Amino acid sequence: MEPKYGNAIETLDEFLNSDVVYGYYPILHFAASTLSYPKIVTFFESKERKEDCSDLRKCVERMTTKRDIAIFSDPVLVIYVATKNVL
Repeated sequence: MEPKYGNAIETLDEFLNSDVVYGYYPILHFAASTLSYPKIVTFFESKERKEDCSDLRKCVERMTTKRDIAIFSDPVLVIYVATKNVL
């Protein structure tokens, strides 16, 4: 645990029961409906606090500043977007 960040969320269940907003991509929800991994599909349907993150830059900014949203994304892409915002 980092002192300034609080406790890390390590499982989907912890995330599901947290106050953190789930930033989703509509296309990912469509693709998830074709998956044979029921836990992730159940998660998508069960998380109450969620927002459309079609605008990735906006969601990454929020994630790195407010720290109240989480997204499923390639870490390299998130680092790229966050770096572009700093420069």
